[in-house]
Amino acid sequence: MDIFHLFCNSKDLVYLLFFLSLCDLGLREIQLVLNKHWSYKEELNNLWKKISNFFLLFLSGAIDYIFSRNGIYFEVSFVHIFSCLLILVEIESILKKLGQTEFVQILISCTNQLIKKIKTDNLGDYKDK
Repeated sequence: MDIFHLFCNSKDLVYLLFFLSLCDLGLREIQLVLNKHWSYKEELNNLWKKISNFFLLFLSGAIDYIFSRNGIYFEVSFVHIFSCLLILVEIESILKKLGQTEFVQILISCTNQLIKKIKTDNLGDYKDK
C-alpha cells in the first residue's frame, strides 16, 4: 500500500497545512530572535506539536482507509475534517504571533494615513476630529 494513497483526495489541504506549519515555525523563530529569548526546551516542544499534528493527520488517513476497506463510506473523510481543523489552528497561531509584533501597529498606522489621504482628496479640506 502506498502511503500517499491515504491522502490522494486531500493533497491540497495537506500541502496547505504543511506550508502554514512552516510559516508558523518561521514566525516563531523570528519572534524569538527579535526578543532575544531562545529556549531549547520550548523549541523541541513546538516542533513536537507540529510532528504530532501530522501524525494525527496520518492516523485519520488510516481510519479512512480502514473504513473504506470494510465498505463504510462517509461524505466527508476524516482527513478533510482533521486537516481543516489543523489549518484553522495554524492560522490562529500565525495571527497570534503577528498580533504580538509591531507589524499590526505599522499596518494600522498605514491604513489610517491612507484613509485620511483618501478623505482629504475626496472632500477637500477634511479635518480629523
